[in-house]
Amino acid sequence: MNFAELIQKRQVFLDGNGLGDDDLDVLAEVLQKSEILEDLYLQNNQIAFLDPRFADALARNRTLRVLNLCENQIGGEGAKLLARAVKANDALRQLHLNGNRIGDEGVESLADALMDNFTLQVMVMSDNGIANEGARSLAVALRVNRSLQQLHLGGNDVDDEGVIAVAGALAENGTLQLIDLARNDVGDQGAESLAASLVANEGLRVLELGGNRIGDWGAAKLADALRSNYVVETVDLGDKVGSHAREMIAAILDDPNRESLREMRREHESSLGQMQAVIEQKDKVIEQKDKVIQRKDEETASLLKSIEDRDSFIKALRREISARDEEIADREGRIAAMEADPMRLLAAFIASKDERIEFLEVDRNNSNPIVRTLGERNNAARVERMTVCGCREATRMKDLGDDMNVAKIAETSQNSMEEVMSAVSNDLSTDSCRNVLLPRRLP
Repeated sequence: MNFAELIQKRQVFLDGNGLGDDDLDVLAEVLQKSEILEDLYLQNNQIAFLDPRFADALARNRTLRVLNLCENQIGGEGAKLLARAVKANDALRQLHLNGNRIGDEGVESLADALMDNFTLQVMVMSDNGIANEGARSLAVALRVNRSLQQLHLGGNDVDDEGVIAVAGALAENGTLQLIDLARNDVGDQGAESLAASLVANEGLRVLELGGNRIGDWGAAKLADALRSNYVVETVDLGDKVGSHAREMIAAILDDPNRESLREMRREHESSLGQMQAVIEQKDKVIEQKDKVIQRKDEETASLLKSIEDRDSFIKALRREISARDEEIADREGRIAAMEADPMRLLAAFIASKDERIEFLEVDRNNSNPIVRTLGERNNAARVERMTVCGCREATRMKDLGDDMNVAKIAETSQNSMEEVMSAVSNDLSTDSCRNVLLPRRLP
């Protein structure tokens, strides 16, 4: 295999070349790097699909649409690895696996992949030894998957039990258009369950049941269901069913009125689709408007919170202003009282100072015994020296004090009065205070 040649092709045909897993390295590289490859045909080879490099390349590929692995040697283990790739791939549309001995174990893995893959449209698994357990796994997947349009299970070992499970899923699935259950072991009971599902199913177009054990009774049940189902176009029951039953089903399917009803149903479905599209569009508009309303509600809530915070601030400010007003009123009252009789206020201030001086004198007198006691305990020479120095200092301070005492008292009184005036009101000017006090200064 020439990589340079393969990477330039949209379709690669390598069927019947005896390829095995060891020959998939080049194809894995092509899947990783090709931007145009759409169809890869590998049927009639010896591929077991146990090479993780090829599986990883398939999982990451975003161009491949058709993968044909019919008549290889994949088996249950290879199907598990393939299922992991299918679950991750969102480009593949058709997967052909008939004749690979996948069995129920492999089908279970592939069915699990179908529950996560919503792009695969055709899955062919005929002649793979699938029995009822595998059919039940596929039935579970069909209840979830909404992309698969064709499911081929012909030539397996599914009997009535497995078909009953599949029929239950068909009643809920509206996307599958063809199901092939030919050459299995389906009897009248399985046919009856399929008939019941056709009453509810609105998507199935082709039902392949040839080569089974269905008799006239099962065929009659299907015919009754077709009278109320206008979607099914083809029902193949094979040659084991009597001619009368086959002719009855053919007459129902070929009825001209059925075609008219089918056309009406298509138009109805088209109208419903259009209405659904309009509803979805309206829902999107409503969703957008809901988002706008939600945003407006959030903005309104934020604005209300801001208003509440501002109201709280205004209330606090008003309380502060009220307190300031009370303080100003108190100051104005004190200023008014001082302007009415400033000397009384000065006298009260001097009296408070005299009380303070008297308190200090008492405190000093009370402290003298303690000082004397401490002096007695200290060195006699040190006490004498401190006493001499103290006497000298006292004599000097007395001489200076006699000269400054009167002026100091007058100045102290004047300063104390001005301090009182300043403490009463900052708004009262210094000049006006002086105009009140200066005429009354002490000599």
